[in-house]
Amino acid sequence: MKYSNYIICILITMVLSVSCVSNKGMKNCEIIKVIKATVESNDSYYMHVEFNHCTSKEQREILIKEELRSRFPLIGERTIHLEEYLGKMYNEYKYEIKVE
Repeated sequence: MKYSNYIICILITMVLSVSCVSNKGMKNCEIIKVIKATVESNDSYYMHVEFNHCTSKEQREILIKEELRSRFPLIGERTIHLEEYLGKMYNEYKYEIKVE
């Protein structure tokens, strides 16, 4: 009986901790504005972007690829490689983009 109470307490703690972590930040992940978008060559681009509450690097990369393809439709389905760097302000990121 003593051990079962400990196990129940541990299970309740685990359930509560998992319920506090949600995908809310990922669901609302979107680009607020593109501060700068530059074409350096046919295969090289640069973007400076501000997001709202995007904690997932993968989600940010998906949004950047979509934005790049919408701005430059000639890229099509070519492979895009991103290098991400932090900007000076919160939720700002800079990207060096290579297209193959």
